[in-house]
Amino acid sequence: ETSHRYLLMILMRLSCVCLCFVVDAELTLEPKSPYLFTGECITFTCDMRDGYDTDWHYTFNWNGQHIVSFDANNSYSLNLTADLSGDYQCIGHHKDLTNVTKQSNKVTLSVKERAENLQTVLFTSGCTSHSFYIINNDIILNQTAHRPTATLRADGTSIPVAGTLTLTCSVLVSGGWKYDWFRRTSDSYETMIVADGVQNSISVSHEGIYRCRGRRGNPGFFTEDSDEIRIEKTCVPLTLLKLGP
Repeated sequence: ETSHRYLLMILMRLSCVCLCFVVDAELTLEPKSPYLFTGECITFTCDMRDGYDTDWHYTFNWNGQHIVSFDANNSYSLNLTADLSGDYQCIGHHKDLTNVTKQSNKVTLSVKERAENLQTVLFTSGCTSHSFYIINNDIILNQTAHRPTATLRADGTSIPVAGTLTLTCSVLVSGGWKYDWFRRTSDSYETMIVADGVQNSISVSHEGIYRCRGRRGNPGFFTEDSDEIRIEKTCVPLTLLKLGP
């Protein structure tokens, strides 16, 4: 009886160890935002968290329907259209252990469409797709009505003497943005002063006309440009010195 009890304890411990080390698959999304826009390219990556990526075949589901079945690639990219909102999930099928499968978490996407009566048509699938838009039966190339607009704010309109002024660029919907900054003057061409900046604010010490935009993803998806803000420098008053006789 004692030996049976020890055997039972050993089996329970072994089963606990096996259960504790079972790890579900993980589905991640780039860019990391639950709110996306038509025309953005997104990439799903399925991590089995067990062995090598090449040990598995991958199935990607959208709202319970297969969009990719038994593919050797653990990532899947597509250009978004408004009708692709919903739940996404991946399933891994082990190549050698045919009875072993793993399901990932579900990722829910909400694809924003700002223009009314807008129908998107894709030439191909994947991030290399090109799209055109049909509004009221008119074909429009490179329609940008679906893009969010960046907002530029300044903590003033005049740079203080020997100081700086802070400009802030924001995109009010979703996240994961980086920022491009532009400056021009009334007698010079516009130049990009910051590209792909992580911070959404900069300090400026030169007068000029500034604007910004947001970007994210690869290839880059850009917001509409912000309105321009004119920044001037504070003039240093001349001090009149009274000369003695």
